[in-house]
Formats: sequence, C-alpha cells, structure tokens
Amino acid sequence: MRGRPAQRPIPGDPFAIDKGLDLKVRWGKNRNRRWQHVSYRGSAGDRITALYRRVRARGRYPAVILGHGHGGDCRSMVQFFGDAFKLQRVHLLAIDHPFHGHNRRVQGEDICARTSGQLVGRFTRAVRDLRHAVRVLRSHPNVDPNRIGYLGFSLGAVLGGLLASHEPKLRAAALISPAGDWPTLARSNSLWKLGWKTTLLPRWLTQTASRRRLATVDPARSIGRFAPRPLLVVVGQRDRVIRPESGLTVYKAAGKGAVLWKHVGGHGPGRRLRRRVAVWLAGKLRR
Repeated sequence: MRGRPAQRPIPGDPFAIDKGLDLKVRWGKNRNRRWQHVSYRGSAGDRITALYRRVRARGRYPAVILGHGHGGDCRSMVQFFGDAFKLQRVHLLAIDHPFHGHNRRVQGEDICARTSGQLVGRFTRAVRDLRHAVRVLRSHPNVDPNRIGYLGFSLGAVLGGLLASHEPKLRAAALISPAGDWPTLARSNSLWKLGWKTTLLPRWLTQTASRRRLATVDPARSIGRFAPRPLLVVVGQRDRVIRPESGLTVYKAAGKGAVLWKHVGGHGPGRRLRRRVAVWLAGKLRR
C-alpha cells in the first residue's frame, strides 16, 4: 500500500486519471489456466491484483470488470459470479479494491475510513483504479475496446455507480445491492459496516464540509451522467445489509437506459438471478 504516488492529483476532477501513465501490466505466464493472475499499477503507486478469464476463441470479444463487496476480494467475486458467465462469450477481470485482497490489506485500516475526508479519498482512489482497469482491457489484443462492461456487488456496486458516472468508455453496467444517497442510507436500518453507518455517517451529515465531501462519492448524485447507456440496478426486498430504499435512489436518479429488478431475497442474489444478470449484461455488450 505504501509507495510513491503514481498519479498526481488532477485539479477539478478527483476521478480523472492520467491516461499516459504506464500501468506496467503483468500477465501471469500460464495462459492455459482457467483464471490468469494479473497485476497493474494503481493510482496510488501500489500494484492492483486481479484475476482474468479469457474467451477461448479467436477474435475480439466483450469484457466485464467484476467488483467485489466490502470485506471480499477478487477471488470471492470469481466464486460468486464466475460461473454465471459460463455460457457467455465475454472476458472477465475481477480486481481487488483498495484495502482488500492479500496484497492490498493494511492492518487496522479499512476503505470505510474514520473520517469523511479519508473515506472520500479512498473511494476516489478505488474508482481511479477501476478506470485504469478499463485501460488495461482496452489495450488487450483479444478485447473489443468498445464493448467493456462492469458488474459490481454491494461496495463494488457503489464504486461501480461512480465508475459509470465518470468513465465514458464503459458500455453497460449492472449494480447489485448498491447504496446511494447517504442521508437515506443513514436513516435506514441497514447493517453495512454498522458502527460506521450508525455513528460516523450521521455525524458527518450534520457538518457542512463533510456533507459536501460525501456528495462527491454518492452514486445517486452522479449516475445520471451514464444515461442513456444500459444500466441494471438489482435490489433485494429483504436486504438487511443495505436496505433497498438506499439502492432505489440510484435507480431513480439514473434516468433513461436504467432498468430495475427487484427480488424477494436478501443482500446476495441467488444463482438463477446471477445468471440472469450475466445474460442481460453480456447481451447489452454484444449489441
């Protein structure tokens, strides 16, 4: 996690990336394995770890970035959603968000930080890392650079909403169990990082400076920029981790091109629903 910053802050847009930055992508040597290890240089100077599964066919195919939930990593996202794309001819890239995964953990630290400034900085950093993941895929000879999508779950859906808002090269996105509109999240009886949500978030929202900072990483504030590109929002009506009313704010703000799927389950979608999401996203990328 430590190291010399790889990207200088760009004034005016905290999510802007240096498109000329050498990402120093390292692809695992064994391309015949089902999932290939990949790493690339992140916006904070560390190495982002990822797993890549390619389509075993000639030609260029769409690609989907997989974003995991809080406390997970790229491997958990592979286990959760890898098989959902089994019948879809799309490349997959599952990455580790900051402070997640074996190589990115920092003892005693979390992406849901102790101050609003730290949280905004860490969310912003995660989105820049995802934007660089788009660059990695677009430079791959077997990836169609104009057909890249994103699938995020929970925390990955929050970051995915911000990615969709600020990445013009993203073709379609699916957000499963997202959170949006921080005041709505603070009022809802949800369990996402309970101490952070019930103690710190309500306090930050009473402070003008903190409230303004938090607005920059609120997907519900910016997701309308993604329209009219295809966006799928999936919420569980019995979700106790992130209550559905918070996720619904993202859909309501998304505008043209957004689709809402409600299911009767909880935070994590079942196998059949995961496959439906994969079919929907792959279909949008094939068009």
